[in-house]
Amino acid sequence: MRKIFLAVAALFAAVSVFAVDGVSDLVKFVPQGTNVILYVNASRLMQTKLLDAMCRENVKLGNMVDGIRYHEERLDIKGQAIKNLLLCRDTSKATASFYLLNTIVPEDKFEDVFVADYAFFIESRKSSVEFGPRKREIPIFELVRKRTPEQKYGAVYIGNKMDDGNYVVAVVPRDYIIDTLEALQSPPVSGEVASVAGGSMNPGAIAWMVASLKNKGEAISTWDKILDGLVFAEVTFDLTGPDENIVIQARFYSDSTLGNGIRTASSAQRFIADLRREKNVWLDSIFDRSNEELRERVDKCIQIYPKDGNVILDVEIPAALYREICDISPHVVADLLGVVCEKFQLVEPEMLGAPESPQPQTASAVNSAELFD
Repeated sequence: MRKIFLAVAALFAAVSVFAVDGVSDLVKFVPQGTNVILYVNASRLMQTKLLDAMCRENVKLGNMVDGIRYHEERLDIKGQAIKNLLLCRDTSKATASFYLLNTIVPEDKFEDVFVADYAFFIESRKSSVEFGPRKREIPIFELVRKRTPEQKYGAVYIGNKMDDGNYVVAVVPRDYIIDTLEALQSPPVSGEVASVAGGSMNPGAIAWMVASLKNKGEAISTWDKILDGLVFAEVTFDLTGPDENIVIQARFYSDSTLGNGIRTASSAQRFIADLRREKNVWLDSIFDRSNEELRERVDKCIQIYPKDGNVILDVEIPAALYREICDISPHVVADLLGVVCEKFQLVEPEMLGAPESPQPQTASAVNSAELFD
């Protein structure tokens, strides 16, 4: 398995409109058609021991994070350059992903802060697009990746700064700038995942994901078969306490198309069996016979059970136990969260530098180092 923060690293690297304060405002601009969103509380993540450990393991990620911190210190805006991030995905379209960034960095400082010190986007050029019936000129930044210079992205500040100094910036494949601007017009288009995220997800958590697993029209499902029979998923990742205990909570909602509930119960029980099987495979990959006692303690930290016809996954790993696990498997949490990236298609072909494909690719399709080549 590849590291989860492939997606998070890509979000940091892809950084780059409407004023906001936190996730509730970012969610307002999730466009229609989005069926997976990943939110990262970047201000909190940047201050964690977990991210520091990941930066030590991945030099290029460390360089990017150092770049963020350098500019924050220079501008006296600690934790404010990247406050929150939202990755929006339409898994039925290979190039329909884009990012929303909450920052206090003004437009005239964008290139200074977000381009020069980053390996993902290495160039930027000021440009503009005509938008709306009056053909207004909307300023944008055209961004270029080192790995795939032919694939250009556009970053656009959507709207004016509010009194609190927050901006929202959208980063999207260049060819989708107009579509994105149309999707983000006021009043914003709301969808199912945005409604759930805006109403029930914890904005203080390190990261969370909401996914609608329903097929779109006659489209063939591209979801992993393990998700058959499920219609919705919510996953939250957090670090609690000064020692950073690991907490992962997931809720999976079953197909309830039959009024008698038989389909719901069957889907839930099958998925529970699949999850438990995958849990055991994961444990086997880490622990051998010399670590049976530690394996048993970790096993007890992962609870999978049915509730009201749905499936609950709760993972709570105390920091002390996590350190013991890291002695055997240093990337255990990154790998565990990487399953989320893989199963829910949170990394798309253009982020990986792979040829465009009608089948969205997953985090496991590329070595993590290649994201920064």
